Amino acid sequence: MLIEINVEELDGDVIELLEVSGKLRSREQIMRQFVLDTLDPLVAFGPEFEFEQRPDDEGYISLLVPDVGARVDLAVAWQVAQLDARACAITLDRDGSLDATLRVYGNCVAWLKFWATRFRVASTVE
Repeated sequence: MLIEINVEELDGDVIELLEVSGKLRSREQIMRQFVLDTLDPLVAFGPEFEFEQRPDDEGYISLLVPDVGARVDLAVAWQVAQLDARACAITLDRDGSLDATLRVYGNCVAWLKFWATRFRVASTVE
């Protein structure tokens, strides 16, 4: 449900409650969410996924990847998946150990599973 209100007409405690709950959104945030929801073939009912803070290391591979049913910002997921892909290539270039290979493999499989469901390309779905 979407209700447009003038925030200046609300009590400070109501505004704070809306901000804490994550329900208070700007017009730009609502439009962004609408566009992303239009792109997403799945109505996600899972828990909301928040990406971890990445260290300043180009070889860093995310510890967690969103589950297929997670509520997630697809644009952010795309950016993180690209960072992880580059980090996986760097990791394999630097370290040929079984541990590094399995870490890369797990990350790649998790992202492939996510994108195969959340952003299917019509030409590949038959």
